[in-house]
Amino acid sequence: MKSKFLKNLFDCYNIVRALESDDENIKVLQPELKEMDINEFKEAYQGEQVNIVCDKLAEVIDLYAKKRREEEVEETFDNLKLSFQETVKNLIEAGLGDFKSLYDQPFAKELFDEFTDCEEKDEKLLVSVKVINTNINNFTYIKQWWKPKYLENKQIEQFTVSTDSPYGTLFLEADLFQDNFEKGVVCYFRPNKKEDIKISEAVEYLPAHSDELNKTDMPSWIKRIEKGKISIKESNNLEKIVEFSSDSLNNIFKITRDTEDSDFWKLIRIK
Repeated sequence: MKSKFLKNLFDCYNIVRALESDDENIKVLQPELKEMDINEFKEAYQGEQVNIVCDKLAEVIDLYAKKRREEEVEETFDNLKLSFQETVKNLIEAGLGDFKSLYDQPFAKELFDEFTDCEEKDEKLLVSVKVINTNINNFTYIKQWWKPKYLENKQIEQFTVSTDSPYGTLFLEADLFQDNFEKGVVCYFRPNKKEDIKISEAVEYLPAHSDELNKTDMPSWIKRIEKGKISIKESNNLEKIVEFSSDSLNNIFKITRDTEDSDFWKLIRIK
C-alpha cells in the first residue's frame, strides 16, 4: 500500500484510531480518511506488528548463536531461551504463517526443536508451541529456625515451599529473596499428601518432635513469609521450570539434577 499517511507504525495506528472514532474533530484534520477502507489499514498495522516481533526473534536467535560460538554475550542461555519462547508465542498469536527464514538461521534449529513443533506445508514452515506438562498449584513459603545452645547467639535456618502439587514440599538452604540464587542453591523435594501446609504470619513455637515440620530433638520457631500460586513445568526428568506468582515473589527458577534417582536439585533464578 502506497498511502502517504502510512509512514510508519505510529502513523498507521493513528489512522485506524481516526477511522474508528466518532469524533469529527479527529477526522476533519485529515479529510481524505473518509474515503479509505479501515480494514486495509488494520491489515497493514498488523503486518507492521509482525515485522517488529520477527526482528525481535531474529535478534534473540542471533544472540543465542553467538553464545553457542562462545562469543561474549551478556544474556544467559536461560534468559535467551525464555525470550525465544515468549517471542515465538507472540508471533503465532499475531498470525505469522511461515517461520522458515527464522528456522534457517544458525543454531535456530536447536531452539525450535526444543520448544516448538514444526510442520512443512506448501513450502512453508508452520510452528506451534510445544506442549509441556504444567502444574499450577498453591504454595506457602515458610521460614523455620532453631537456636541450638552450642551455637550461642546463632541460629539454624531452613526455608520451605509447601505446595499442594504432586511434587510435594521443596526444602531450601537459603531464602528465595536472596541474590545468591542467581548462582544456584541446593534444594530437595519431599512428597506430601498434596496439601498446602497452613502457617500464619505470626511466629509459632514447635516443640521437639512435634510434627512433620520439626522431627529434631530441638524446639523450633516458624512463620509464613509469603503465599500465592506456583507453576511447575516439567520438560524432562532432569529439569523443571518453577514460576512463583504472589504479591512480592514473582520470579522464575530452573531446577536441575544430575540423575533421575537423585532427590537433590540445584535451583537457579533465571528471571
